[in-house]
Amino acid sequence: MPKIEYSKENLQDCRCSNCPVRETSTCIASRVSQVGQSQPFGTSMGGGAAMGGMGGASMRLPAPQAVQMEFCSQDVGKSECTDLNTQLACNCPGCPVWIRNGLNSSYFCSRGPAA
Repeated sequence: MPKIEYSKENLQDCRCSNCPVRETSTCIASRVSQVGQSQPFGTSMGGGAAMGGMGGASMRLPAPQAVQMEFCSQDVGKSECTDLNTQLACNCPGCPVWIRNGLNSSYFCSRGPAA
Protein backbone atom coordinates (compact mmCIF):
# COMPACT_ATOMS: atom_id res chain seq x y z
CA MET A 1 0.00 0.00 0.00
CA PRO A 2 1.16 3.54 -0.66
CA LYS A 3 2.18 5.95 2.06
CA ILE A 4 -0.76 8.28 2.66
CA GLU A 5 0.58 11.80 3.02
CA TYR A 6 -0.74 13.97 5.84
CA SER A 7 -1.54 17.01 3.72
CA LYS A 8 -3.96 19.86 3.24
CA GLU A 9 -5.33 18.22 0.09
CA ASN A 10 -5.97 14.91 1.85
CA LEU A 11 -7.58 16.64 4.83
CA GLN A 12 -9.87 18.54 2.45
CA ASP A 13 -10.93 15.28 0.79
CA CYS A 14 -11.07 13.20 3.98
CA ARG A 15 -14.51 11.85 4.92
CA CYS A 16 -13.69 11.06 8.54
CA SER A 17 -15.43 14.20 9.81
CA ASN A 18 -18.83 12.79 8.77
CA CYS A 19 -18.16 9.17 9.69
CA PRO A 20 -20.63 7.57 12.14
CA VAL A 21 -17.76 5.81 13.91
CA ARG A 22 -16.01 9.13 14.59
CA GLU A 23 -19.20 11.15 15.18
CA THR A 24 -20.36 8.93 18.05
CA SER A 25 -17.06 9.07 19.95
CA THR A 26 -17.23 11.30 23.02
CA CYS A 27 -13.44 11.22 23.21
CA ILE A 28 -13.01 12.47 19.64
CA ALA A 29 -15.70 15.13 20.16
CA SER A 30 -13.75 16.41 23.14
CA ARG A 31 -10.46 16.48 21.25
CA VAL A 32 -12.07 18.11 18.22
CA SER A 33 -13.58 20.89 20.34
CA GLN A 34 -10.13 21.60 21.78
CA VAL A 35 -8.80 22.48 18.32
CA GLY A 36 -11.99 24.09 17.02
CA GLN A 37 -13.03 21.47 14.47
CA SER A 38 -16.73 21.83 13.93
CA GLN A 39 -16.91 21.33 10.16
CA PRO A 40 -14.98 19.29 7.61
CA PHE A 41 -11.77 20.91 6.40
CA GLY A 42 -12.20 23.05 3.31
CA THR A 43 -15.71 24.32 4.05
CA SER A 44 -16.96 27.88 4.03
CA MET A 45 -14.56 29.28 6.61
CA GLY A 46 -11.75 29.86 4.11
CA GLY A 47 -9.92 26.63 4.72
CA GLY A 48 -12.19 24.89 7.12
CA ALA A 49 -12.92 24.78 10.77
CA ALA A 50 -11.55 21.25 10.94
CA MET A 51 -8.16 22.85 10.53
CA GLY A 52 -8.92 25.58 13.03
CA GLY A 53 -9.81 27.96 10.19
CA MET A 54 -6.41 27.51 8.55
CA GLY A 55 -7.05 28.47 4.97
CA GLY A 56 -3.90 30.30 3.98
CA ALA A 57 -1.13 28.54 2.12
CA SER A 58 1.40 29.84 4.66
CA MET A 59 -0.44 28.29 7.60
CA ARG A 60 1.02 25.13 9.06
CA LEU A 61 -1.05 21.99 9.46
CA PRO A 62 -1.94 21.12 13.04
CA ALA A 63 -0.29 18.12 14.66
CA PRO A 64 -1.63 14.94 13.00
CA GLN A 65 -3.26 13.49 16.13
CA ALA A 66 -4.90 16.85 16.89
CA VAL A 67 -7.21 16.74 13.87
CA GLN A 68 -8.68 13.28 14.53
CA MET A 69 -9.05 12.80 10.76
CA GLU A 70 -7.13 11.14 7.94
CA PHE A 71 -6.48 8.06 10.08
CA CYS A 72 -5.30 6.14 6.98
CA SER A 73 -2.18 8.33 6.97
CA GLN A 74 0.87 6.84 8.62
CA ASP A 75 1.41 10.24 10.25
CA VAL A 76 -1.99 10.07 11.97
CA GLY A 77 -2.83 6.39 12.31
CA LYS A 78 -5.03 4.84 14.95
CA SER A 79 -6.93 7.22 17.20
CA GLU A 80 -5.95 7.24 20.85
CA CYS A 81 -9.67 7.25 21.67
CA THR A 82 -11.04 3.92 22.84
CA ASP A 83 -14.78 4.58 22.50
CA LEU A 84 -15.01 4.07 18.72
CA ASN A 85 -18.04 1.98 17.78
CA THR A 86 -16.84 -0.18 14.91
CA GLN A 87 -20.27 -1.77 14.64
CA LEU A 88 -21.30 1.39 12.76
CA ALA A 89 -20.69 1.90 9.05
CA CYS A 90 -17.26 3.25 8.14
CA ASN A 91 -16.91 6.11 5.62
CA CYS A 92 -13.56 4.93 4.27
CA PRO A 93 -14.95 3.14 1.19
CA GLY A 94 -15.92 5.93 -1.15
CA CYS A 95 -13.60 8.52 0.43
CA PRO A 96 -11.55 10.36 -2.23
CA VAL A 97 -8.33 9.67 -0.27
CA TRP A 98 -9.22 5.97 -0.05
CA ILE A 99 -10.03 5.78 -3.78
CA ARG A 100 -7.04 7.86 -4.95
CA ASN A 101 -4.62 5.62 -3.04
CA GLY A 102 -6.21 2.30 -3.94
CA LEU A 103 -6.89 1.32 -0.34
CA ASN A 104 -8.91 -1.80 0.34
CA SER A 105 -9.42 -1.84 4.09
CA SER A 106 -11.24 0.46 6.49
CA TYR A 107 -11.70 1.45 10.14
CA PHE A 108 -8.23 3.03 10.16
CA CYS A 109 -9.32 5.04 13.22
CA SER A 110 -9.46 1.85 15.29
CA ARG A 111 -7.05 -0.44 13.42
CA GLY A 112 -4.23 1.89 12.45
CA PRO A 113 -2.97 3.42 9.20
CA ALA A 114 -2.86 1.88 5.77
CA ALA A 115 0.07 -0.49 5.66
